Amino acid sequence: MCAKWVEQASGPAAVVFVHGVLSSGDDCWANVNGAYWPNLVASSAPELSVYVTTYRTGLDSRTFSVNNASDSLFEELELDGVMQRRLIVFVCHSMGGLVVRRMLVAKRRHFVGKQIGLFLVASPSLGSIYANWLTPIARFFKHSQADTLRMGESNQWLTALDQDFFGLLDELDISGRELVEDRSILRLGMISLEQIVSPLSGERYFRDPLKIGGSDHFSIAKPADTDALQHRVLMEFLRLRVAAIPRNLIPGNGSPNPPLPHLPEASLSPQRAVALQTNPTSVTMCAQALLRRESLVDYVLAADEEALAALVASVPPGRGIGMAFVADKFKRAYFEAVTSDSVGNRVAAASALVRACSPQFEGRWHLVSIADGEIVQEGVSAAKMVYSAFHLAGLRGPRMLAAMIVEAPLPALLGARGDAEAMLRKLLIGGAS
Repeated sequence: MCAKWVEQASGPAAVVFVHGVLSSGDDCWANVNGAYWPNLVASSAPELSVYVTTYRTGLDSRTFSVNNASDSLFEELELDGVMQRRLIVFVCHSMGGLVVRRMLVAKRRHFVGKQIGLFLVASPSLGSIYANWLTPIARFFKHSQADTLRMGESNQWLTALDQDFFGLLDELDISGRELVEDRSILRLGMISLEQIVSPLSGERYFRDPLKIGGSDHFSIAKPADTDALQHRVLMEFLRLRVAAIPRNLIPGNGSPNPPLPHLPEASLSPQRAVALQTNPTSVTMCAQALLRRESLVDYVLAADEEALAALVASVPPGRGIGMAFVADKFKRAYFEAVTSDSVGNRVAAASALVRACSPQFEGRWHLVSIADGEIVQEGVSAAKMVYSAFHLAGLRGPRMLAAMIVEAPLPALLGARGDAEAMLRKLLIGGAS
C-alpha cells in the first residue's frame, strides 16, 4: 500500500495516520469487525482531510531505518499537498510516533508557522523492553528499526531524539495527547507479562495521558466503532485543535477571530516580557483579542506553553484575590483529577508561566513546595492541598490565579468548563476580586 487520501476536504486541517513497526497503513488501524479508524474519523468530521501513509517495515526492511522512514514520510506529505495545510495532526501508533518526531526535528523549518497536533497511541518514546528481549533476532535479520526501539541508556539514537524533541516543543506550535495500553498481549489466565509499551515510555511529553481500559498494544489502534473511547478522545482533540485555527483562515468564514496574541514578535524573552508587563496598552490589546474568542477554555486546551504564558501575561496585574472568586465546582473537579503528589507539579507549572511574563519577580512566584511545607504538612489530604494552593494563588494576584486555571488537569477544565470560562474572562477584564 502507498500513501493515500481517505478524504480530501477544502479546510485547513489534515489528519495523518502513521503506523508502527511490522505493520502497514491498511492493517494497523483495521478492526476485525471491518471498522477502519481513518474512515471513522472521516465520517465523524467530513470537514477534515484524512491521509494514511505506509513505510517499509517488514522483516526484510533490514537497513531501512527510522530516519529513512521519516524522510520518506516528509516527501509524501510534500508531494501529496499535506504540507499546504495550516493544521496537521499526526495520529501515530507505536514506532510511528518515533518516525514523526524524528521528521519534525529534522525538518523543523518546514513546520514553522503551522499548528501541529501529535496524538500518540502506545508510542514507545523511551523504547520497549520487548525490543531488548528481541535484540538477538533483530540483529540477526539486520533489522535497524527494531534495534532503534531498545529501552535503555545504551540506545543513544533514542536518547538524542528524546532530548531534541523536548527542545522542539519550545520552538514549534505543538500540542498533543498520549494514549497508553492497559494489558499485555501475552496472557495466560491471571498471569501476564507487562505491556509492550509501559506507561513510563508512553506517557512522556504531554499532560493528562490516558490508559484505554482493556486495550493491548494492537487493539488500542483498532477502535470498533465511533463510541470507542480512543476514537472519542481523538475527535475531541481534533475539535480543540481546529477551534484554535484563526477563523479568517477557514474557507467560507469571513469574520475575523484572531489567534491568541503572543508577546511582541512572538517572543517570550525576559526583555520583551518586561516590556509587556510595563506597557498597559499592550496588556489591554492582548486581553481584548482574547476576549473576542468564542471559547477561552477551548483555546487553553489546544494551546502550547508559549501561548499559555502569553495568556497569563495578558491578565492585568493586581492585588490579591479572595478565595470566594474560585468556583467551588472547579475546585472540586480539580481535586478529583489530582493526587497529593501531583498538586505541587501543577503549581510549579503555573509558577513557570508567571515567571515567563514577570521575570522581575524571579524567586517570588514559587507557590508551593511540598518539601518545605509552604502549603501543608506531610500527610494532609489532597483536597486541603488543592484549596490551599488556590488560596495562595489568589494572594499572589490575578496572574498566578490565571496560571493555576490554565494549567489545571484536563478533567477539571472539561468538568467545570463554564466556571473556568467565567473566571478567565473576569481575570482578563481586571474584574476579579
